[in-house]
Amino acid sequence: MKLVKVHNSNNPLLAGVPALYESSFPDDERTDTAQFLSMIDDCPQMTFNAIVDEDEFAGMAVIWDLGICRYLLYLAVVPDKRNNGLGAQTLKLLQEESELPILGEVERPINEMNARRIEFYKRNGFHIETENPAILNAAHSHASCILQLISTRPLADIDECQRRIVDIVYKSMHSPKMIALVIGATGATGRDLVSQLLEDSKFSDVHIFVRHDVSFKHDKLHVHIVDFDRLDDWKCFLQGDVLFSALGTTLKQAGSQKAQWKIDYTYQYEVAKAARYNGVESMVLVSSAWASAGSKVFYTRMKGQLEADVKNLGFKSLSIMRPPSLIRRGTDRLGERISVGLLQGLNRFGILKSIRPMPTSQVAHAMICMAKQSQEGISILEPKDIWAIA
Repeated sequence: MKLVKVHNSNNPLLAGVPALYESSFPDDERTDTAQFLSMIDDCPQMTFNAIVDEDEFAGMAVIWDLGICRYLLYLAVVPDKRNNGLGAQTLKLLQEESELPILGEVERPINEMNARRIEFYKRNGFHIETENPAILNAAHSHASCILQLISTRPLADIDECQRRIVDIVYKSMHSPKMIALVIGATGATGRDLVSQLLEDSKFSDVHIFVRHDVSFKHDKLHVHIVDFDRLDDWKCFLQGDVLFSALGTTLKQAGSQKAQWKIDYTYQYEVAKAARYNGVESMVLVSSAWASAGSKVFYTRMKGQLEADVKNLGFKSLSIMRPPSLIRRGTDRLGERISVGLLQGLNRFGILKSIRPMPTSQVAHAMICMAKQSQEGISILEPKDIWAIA
């Protein structure tokens, strides 16, 4: 047998996961199946290990890297592969991967099944770290059975390990669905963003604010046709969990620097300000590589000034994306096609690979990942950071 690390929820190995997940764990130990699968794409701290035996999917081991420890969230073997030692081999391989202790939760031995489970873990390198992990049990106040904490090694700070399990793992699993607000939905990045949001089970509703109606329809999609010069008429609809701002134009399309500033800076800043006033706590902004309010180049100065002013609006979570040149499907921007082609040519020789052109779909994916993580404070993602997520 072997463990195969899966990083994409579309991997064919996962075909048997929904049935295994729903049959192996009770309702209070799992989240929505679609949301669980989406976590494979969106949670970099979580590793989904597919247990493969004789070239077939045989089970799963889901483990989180919490910095000071690792947390075994799920271990399950498909019914016709059980009692063949696959669980024990999996635990052995996981322990060999890192020197960090592996933690897990087991119910107290109030029945034979619970007692057998505890003995299984003890035979495979675990011990009872504490019979009453207070922080975890408080988070599980709805559960019918008190948990014990098991570990492969003694813990230096047991309370901090518990806090990280609650704040990182539990939060990711049980956080409520989100309402997304999008401006710039008809641009290249915006179209990819909206498409991905509509297919993401984490988002219950997607509100887009556009100047003209759109051709696509979806049960989760709410289209608001607005005039960005008359924000007071529709700012009341800026209600949700996260604002995605991907509005922008070119100097050629705008006709003047003044007109471009109005679209790229004023509209985005004023919408962000209104959304924050309405209680929206998170924002993801598409900016530009080399953005700086002190730049001598008009475009990067404009983007830098927008970044600086949005930072002062008080969003609980603000993610600023600074992508390199973008690969837009069907673009009619001659300068962009030339610059992308030139960079791709140089990249083939190992030159300027850190700013290689990026498909808009990957920017959109990274935006959604940051929104779902909702990390407190300000996060600035340079091209290399966006590539790492995408």
